[in-house]
Amino acid sequence: MFVKKINKPLVTTIQSEIRTYIESLRFLHGSIKYKIGDPLFGFKNRYNFLNIAKFKRIVNDPIVRYILSVSEGTLKSLNLKREKIKVLDPGNAFDPKILQYRTKNKEDYLVFWARLYYLKGIFEVPYILKELTRENADIKLLMFGKFFDNNEKEKFFSLVKKLHLEKNVEWLGFISDEEKYKIVSKAKALIYPSHVDSFSLVILESLALGTPVIAYDLRGPRSVYKDLGAVKFVREFDVKSMVTETLNILRMKDEDYFNLIYNESTSKFLEKYSSWDKVTDQILNYLL
Repeated sequence: MFVKKINKPLVTTIQSEIRTYIESLRFLHGSIKYKIGDPLFGFKNRYNFLNIAKFKRIVNDPIVRYILSVSEGTLKSLNLKREKIKVLDPGNAFDPKILQYRTKNKEDYLVFWARLYYLKGIFEVPYILKELTRENADIKLLMFGKFFDNNEKEKFFSLVKKLHLEKNVEWLGFISDEEKYKIVSKAKALIYPSHVDSFSLVILESLALGTPVIAYDLRGPRSVYKDLGAVKFVREFDVKSMVTETLNILRMKDEDYFNLIYNESTSKFLEKYSSWDKVTDQILNYLL
């Protein structure tokens, strides 16, 4: 309304990934299986975006000059081919200062780094870890941050207790950025069963910190990281495949392991995504 009153063209960015009906059904099935959150999340998200926010009407509004997406996969499920929709490349960036935390002195643990609630996969994490303990009973997972909801916190630790994983999971609570970067950089791998991401700064920063990632094959992140060996994608809710990919990384010889991160393609990728100026320059070009 404000834009129309001042009669100025609008440029906006989209950070949401909208699921197809098939992907929403997959979430419905998986969320019931693992008893997480709202099984109808995918359908509701799509309905809200198309019917409440009226996205297609926004696209067709003459006042809207450009809609900028942070990744190629973000809006693919809508099958919209409009000149107004542009993909930022790069769509996000990391602070290059965190590269100083990179280390080859890895320690024997995994890490979970995300907002602590069901859409980031916290209720699959114990099942993943339980399968991993069948190969290594002493395997350790570090996690940090604040739970969004006390009920989810209680449910998570109840599940940890039920699966006898008390000695395998260490929750550090809220920690400083410096502590966080040090922990992630020393981890053998990042377990990242997130159900919502259009780009994923967590994956980007993990790569910058020298830690490989195992994640669900969401359209947004997959379109950004699909060519990098250090990011392994598995089908959403496929706990067994996530365990397999994690074990493959843990069993690697040091030379092969470090080649996942320290190689030419990853270096070029990180160089491309290491400047917010590149992102803002693109947005300014569209604004102007």
